[in-house]
Amino acid sequence: MTATFLDDLDTITPVDPVKTRFIPDTSARAAKSHLFIESLLRATAPTDARVHVGNKAAMDSLPYQLVPAKKALACISSN
Repeated sequence: MTATFLDDLDTITPVDPVKTRFIPDTSARAAKSHLFIESLLRATAPTDARVHVGNKAAMDSLPYQLVPAKKALACISSN
C-alpha cells in the first residue's frame, strides 16, 4: 500500500504502529463526543445481513406490537 502526504506546512515523521500506545482521552470534551457518536450509531438502522435484537430500541414495547413478530416466527419455525 502506498500513501502520499503533503508536507509543505508540517514535518511528517513516520511512526511504527506496533510501537504506538493507545491513550484514551478522558476529558469532558471527549466524553461529549463519544456520547454524540454513540447516539448517532444507535439512531442508525442496521443495513447488514445479521439478525438484530429490536427490544432495546427507542420505543415503548407494547403487546400488540409483538403479535406480527410472533406470527412470522411461528411460520419460520414450522417450515
